[in-house]
Amino acid sequence: MKSILFVLTIFSFLKGLSQDAQMSLFFNVNVNELTPKSSADLDSLMNLGILSDIKLVGFADMRGSDSMNLLLSRSRVLAIENILNSNSFDVAESSFCGEKYPLNSDNQSNYAFWRRVDLSYTLEKAKPNSLSQIDINDIISGQLEAIPLQLEFYNMSAEFMPYSTSELEKFLEFMQKNESVNAFIRGHVCCSGGDIADYYSNLRAEAVYNYLITNGISDDRLSFKGFGNSSPLVWPEVTEEDQQRNRRVDVIFSME
Repeated sequence: MKSILFVLTIFSFLKGLSQDAQMSLFFNVNVNELTPKSSADLDSLMNLGILSDIKLVGFADMRGSDSMNLLLSRSRVLAIENILNSNSFDVAESSFCGEKYPLNSDNQSNYAFWRRVDLSYTLEKAKPNSLSQIDINDIISGQLEAIPLQLEFYNMSAEFMPYSTSELEKFLEFMQKNESVNAFIRGHVCCSGGDIADYYSNLRAEAVYNYLITNGISDDRLSFKGFGNSSPLVWPEVTEEDQQRNRRVDVIFSME
């Protein structure tokens, strides 16, 4: 039974930017509060990306009358709908079936599988904005855009800001662990354009390139280029903080 429960509650890993899937969320006896495991599963699902086309179907076990079980299954659906709505997810369709359509035979040892809400959905995967969020399958498919690394520089310089050190180390670790991944390193500047912008943006990209080379990453896997101020992360640059965020490097990953 435990293996069945695991299959029902776990959702598969993503292999593209969207996926249609279903998960079952379970309840204790005679209540509309999720079990701790199912509550954690739902939280994890909502954190994965944008959920759309959400459909809910509620169920109850055979304890109590048909009418009471119908009301209980309805309250469970409403409980899940409230959680989703409070996290800015809209439910497209919902229904409740009481004790009809059990997952297993009608004996009490299987009642835990009856007390549930089935949730079907389409998941639009959130675009990664850090190294930790990258899915290698997206690199394989070529669907990743430039990843904005937390690598920033002093103004008019290719010297890293102190807080960029840990990101450099993470970038190196990522390249070491994923030996079939290539990186195109792109440098950027804030403010005005022209030759000086091209110069410093290229210098910044080269600084990251040299760091990886020095730490054992093959130059066959790396390339770099400066883009001046043509691709700002923040625009318009109203504050000094806006300008600082544009003194940066990002990366486009590809496979060998």
